[in-house]
Amino acid sequence: MRELTLGRNCSKEPKNRHHMRNSLAAIGFAAFTLGVPATEGIFETAYAQTVRSVAYNPDANPFTLNDRMRTLITGFNSQGTTREKIEQMHRTLNGTISVVNMSGRPPRTAIETLEDGGDCTDLANIVVAILQEMNIPGGVLVVHFGSAPAGIHHMIPYAQIGNERVIIDLQSSRLGETADGGYSTIMTLSYSQAASVYHSEWGDYFRDQGRTTDAITAYERSLAIYESAYAHQNLGILYESQGDMEQASSHFRRAVELDPQYRRDVTRGSYNEELQQGERAYREGRWDDCVRHFQNALDSGERISADERATIEQYRDVCRERGQSL
Repeated sequence: MRELTLGRNCSKEPKNRHHMRNSLAAIGFAAFTLGVPATEGIFETAYAQTVRSVAYNPDANPFTLNDRMRTLITGFNSQGTTREKIEQMHRTLNGTISVVNMSGRPPRTAIETLEDGGDCTDLANIVVAILQEMNIPGGVLVVHFGSAPAGIHHMIPYAQIGNERVIIDLQSSRLGETADGGYSTIMTLSYSQAASVYHSEWGDYFRDQGRTTDAITAYERSLAIYESAYAHQNLGILYESQGDMEQASSHFRRAVELDPQYRRDVTRGSYNEELQQGERAYREGRWDDCVRHFQNALDSGERISADERATIEQYRDVCRERGQSL
């Protein structure tokens, strides 16, 4: 399954993978003769440290209803067939909920979106909440429009009526059609799986705010609902920024198992983990392990400069000499 980014406002380029590969020269590997590799500065986060107090509840269900929504549902259920109920829902909600540019803002639940508007994922939360309460089978599509740049995606709920899949895009004036015409389906999610997108978008929000711990919590919650390569990849980046190469590599590997497009992240994760293990072995005087880890870093396939390669080779050779002198 191909896993790609859902941008806020459904028109935002996906986040570039923040490659935080160690820059050996920059963090002082030239000072090797001082006795201890100076790697503490490697793993500083690349994200802005703008902190904003926002309440996040990992247990939040984006499809929770309130009295206003239940009143609407009572009116929809007064219609005859399932299709007539869906048509009434679309007529009622289309054009009455504000479409808001959510770039730089946290995602909204169905209740919040009904009150204050939102983007396509937020609007989808309203539809999913209503369809579930009305016991109408269906799910959510993540789609890419042919006219949109690569990486820009749209989240659209649908109802399953017999063999017919009825698209419910509240930004489109017609039931069964999308706001932007033809599309290709990136993935199909059940109602319950779609809740993972809400928590993943909280992860994106915290990540962009530089709130690493909160971002990890949100992505982990997303994975608990539905396992996605995107959440694993972001967790790999965040753990990497904290210097936890074991966790980072584990998430990078799982991301590539789910989606091969993340393969280069595995390479980078392996490289950084081997450097960290090499440093640890050096500190502890485990010279054979030190040689092995620095050689593994060289063999990882990560693209590094000639100067960086020469510095790692120097580390490896010194570890080998110290081991032979015992």
